[in-house]
Amino acid sequence: MDREGSRLFAGRGIRARSIPGGILLVALAFGVGIGAGWLTSLVPDFYNALTAPEPSVTPSPEASPLPSPTAAIPTPEPIVRELDDDDLLAGLLDLDVPFRGEGTFSVIPGETEPTEGAGTVRWVRIEFEDGLSVNQTALADFVLDTLNDNRGWGSEGRMQFVETEGVPDVRILFASPYTSEVLCTDPHLSAATGPVAEESEAADAPEATSPDASPTAEAQPETCASQGVIVISQYDWAAGLPTYGEERRQDSRRYLLGHFVGHMLGNDDQACRGGAAPLMVDQEGALGDCSPNPWAYPSAEPGSVVDLTDDAAATAEPS
Repeated sequence: MDREGSRLFAGRGIRARSIPGGILLVALAFGVGIGAGWLTSLVPDFYNALTAPEPSVTPSPEASPLPSPTAAIPTPEPIVRELDDDDLLAGLLDLDVPFRGEGTFSVIPGETEPTEGAGTVRWVRIEFEDGLSVNQTALADFVLDTLNDNRGWGSEGRMQFVETEGVPDVRILFASPYTSEVLCTDPHLSAATGPVAEESEAADAPEATSPDASPTAEAQPETCASQGVIVISQYDWAAGLPTYGEERRQDSRRYLLGHFVGHMLGNDDQACRGGAAPLMVDQEGALGDCSPNPWAYPSAEPGSVVDLTDDAAATAEPS
């Protein structure tokens, strides 16, 4: 800078040589301010990262263990006869029934629509204990055909039973002998609410459960029927009840379904004084002068009270 320039600045108390250093100082201060603001913005995230607890993984739900039996459960005799056509129609794949299954139940997939004018609706979910070998399609068909037979509880348009995978009115469990005894120590206790009279709204219930598996059934020894739960021993299903003999195993199976549904509907066990036993007579033991009968209305015309459309494959994969 020439002398004139030096004198110009000197007149204002400014030294020309200090100008570059001042500019540098201002720029440095500006940069420091920006940097400090940026670092300050990072402090909350950095602090939270140091102090926040580690995220925990929600454990997968586990099935509740079966309760211990109140008394020793006898092991039934092996079934030594050959599998026949009636067994296949009832969903059996073999007669080697395990004494104790896994304690969890799988839902048989299937959804049907109610038939207009065929009576009030009862939604039915059919399940089998894991570890049992069943033909799912055949078992579900047999159950629904039996419940909807005009000789059953739906006779003359009283009600219809419709399969669902969702929330049911009637939950039918096929279980090993051990599990059957543990879940329902007295399956002949009827529901305390009396017969169901109003139409179910189960179709509007929450979404269906997974068809792959449902949780272990809770043990409700004194209230199985009140809970809408029916437990059928797979051994009784396969062997048949002695009162029905070798020739009437299908009727024995129909009796098991109809009798326990009767308890769910609020009907108590009855006595028999002769002739064909009413369905609500306990027909698992000696009947005296009575003959076994698997129907609520045995004098009604056979046949279905509903038009069941089965879109499932003829044969389901065995489990």
